[in-house]
Amino acid sequence: MKNYFSDVNQLDSNRFKKYYDALKIVDQFEQEYRDADKYSKLLYQNLAEQFYPDVIPIKIYGSWTLMDGTTRLGSDYIGPSRYFSYKAGLNGEEIFELTQIARTLGGHILWPRNGTNGSINTARGASLYHDRIDLALYAIKCWYEGDAHLLLNKKMVRALNDEVTRKWLLNFGQDLVGFEKFMKHFKLESFVDRSFQVFDLTSYEKNDMAILTNDINTAAKDKEAFEKYIAGNLQCIKRRNEQMNT
Repeated sequence: MKNYFSDVNQLDSNRFKKYYDALKIVDQFEQEYRDADKYSKLLYQNLAEQFYPDVIPIKIYGSWTLMDGTTRLGSDYIGPSRYFSYKAGLNGEEIFELTQIARTLGGHILWPRNGTNGSINTARGASLYHDRIDLALYAIKCWYEGDAHLLLNKKMVRALNDEVTRKWLLNFGQDLVGFEKFMKHFKLESFVDRSFQVFDLTSYEKNDMAILTNDINTAAKDKEAFEKYIAGNLQCIKRRNEQMNT
């Protein structure tokens, strides 16, 4: 199975242990780190094969990009955040192992890049969501159903209502039907139940998960909840990889 972290980085488990555990200088690690979402042509080729088979990756402003008509799409890693995993108490080797599972194709999605009112990517990384993909998918579902005004993450609301992003999302349809088509197009069914209700990944327990009913980040200050989020997230990514036949 292709790993896109390894495609653009020479950082092995020993380097993770050095920076995260021995020296505790994560900032220096980030200086060496190269983001596959920006630098991996292979990632964009494989994303195109899955979701936009007639599109060839191009570089714009130094980043690999896929064009959906006039919309620039950029990859976004949807696995557990290294930073918040570190804050939750995981050590360097454990964080390295996360990248081996989650930096596969099933751990990536595409969002519009050229909006003027923020992006889903940056809004998901805001302090309210801590990069949680389940909360982002819940927000998108609320937007399709006309309930985005109820979301706590107003940065996400602005991003979803951005003209470029709004038009792109509407390509999949409207209401719950549009959300279902969006989820099916990007093969994200492992993150929802049969009724397309979004799983709360922080509730993961032996392959069973509750349903999200709001976008409150319960894992923000709860180490145990974030550890459950990691387990649920990795399980969904593994299932998505199986669906993609990667």
